[in-house]
Amino acid sequence: MENGENLKGGAVFIFIVILLALAPLLWLALFGYQMQNLQAFIVASIFLLFLILPFSFDFIKYMMPSGTGYGAAALSFTVGAALAAVLNWNALFQPSQQAMSIFSVPTNFLLSTISSQLPLFWFYFTNTFGAAVSEEMLFLITLPAILFIVLDFAGKQVEVFSNKYLQIAIVAAIAGVLFAVFHIGNLALTGFITSAIIFRAFLIGIVHGERLEGLVPFITIVPSFAIGFHLFNNMLVMGISNVLQAFIAEPLGILLIVFLGSTFLFGFLEIFRLFRR
Repeated sequence: MENGENLKGGAVFIFIVILLALAPLLWLALFGYQMQNLQAFIVASIFLLFLILPFSFDFIKYMMPSGTGYGAAALSFTVGAALAAVLNWNALFQPSQQAMSIFSVPTNFLLSTISSQLPLFWFYFTNTFGAAVSEEMLFLITLPAILFIVLDFAGKQVEVFSNKYLQIAIVAAIAGVLFAVFHIGNLALTGFITSAIIFRAFLIGIVHGERLEGLVPFITIVPSFAIGFHLFNNMLVMGISNVLQAFIAEPLGILLIVFLGSTFLFGFLEIFRLFRR
């Protein structure tokens, strides 16, 4: 019974996060349709597709491992967000890509450009929740899942490919390059491309290293770690104060702040629960 409750709790967290990502992307698609802006409609549709791919290919187990409770998912999200803030602490006071570390990336160039036509709240909503969650669904869940399946098959033919650390390295390299090309959209920007590869390889190494080899001590890291890291990376690039001001001005934005605050609270409560064991 306990495992069933835990699975349900972790699934609820991911379900909420996906719903929050769906909202701005659907709004962007509706905007594109109403304004007869084909580019906006197509871009929104692509990111919406990223969100549903894990369900289409039955990769749900990669989204939230069995036995993960709501508190554990919230803790991973909180740790990811906190780590993004620590690694990019300069950006807390000087919001710009120049203030970010090599573990960070700018917001998705194409989505940011298209969504700049939206009202300010929806622009920030799209480039935080919409962008971060949808990109993680593709580049942390769907693409790595496919690559791990291929490598597991290859490992049965050639033993060296069955090594989990080699698999993680290969997946991180392939997904890192594809993410960088998609996210930046300009191969001439070598600095941003390099940072994007490092950003993706880092998240895959942490999340899938923990999944396969228990890489992280003391706590269990699940994919919500990468969502928290990515979301707060984007907030830092655009300026957390700017994002929060836009959120506070709208009822839905206040709900987003409540969600973030409650997630951090659940994360800290989970820490206390772990120390009490």
